[in-house]
Amino acid sequence: MQTRREQRSERLAAARVYFVCEARPNGADPRPLLDAAIRGGAGIIQLRDKELAAEELVEAARPFREAADASGALFVLNDRPDLVAACRADGVHVGQDDVPVAEARELTGAGALVGLSTHTEAQVEKASTARGEERPDQLSVGPVW
Repeated sequence: MQTRREQRSERLAAARVYFVCEARPNGADPRPLLDAAIRGGAGIIQLRDKELAAEELVEAARPFREAADASGALFVLNDRPDLVAACRADGVHVGQDDVPVAEARELTGAGALVGLSTHTEAQVEKASTARGEERPDQLSVGPVW
């Protein structure tokens, strides 16, 4: 029987579009935009809103979790491994200046995915050759000039 992380990893591997959205895009309810993104092929939706306090972020996560549940998409939270369980997210995405991948895994629990932003060839190389709990499940590369 597969672990929760293995199941999520399979869904991650099958995803072709990774959609990143703030809690209230243009001040509006995110549901129509999330639904459109999923209809357009998004297999992963990420809540990225650096302005919200913890309680607000947990509340803002509800429509993201609902959209993911309705479609089979993964729901990823940005920068807050400490809130993954409260938001019922499938994982977290951290940046180079956030907690390290291994620490994010410890905070999220064994079943969560951990993604990492990279901005240079050296960062991609380091993340790609990492082992064990230090190896991210997914890399984002950018900006690209």
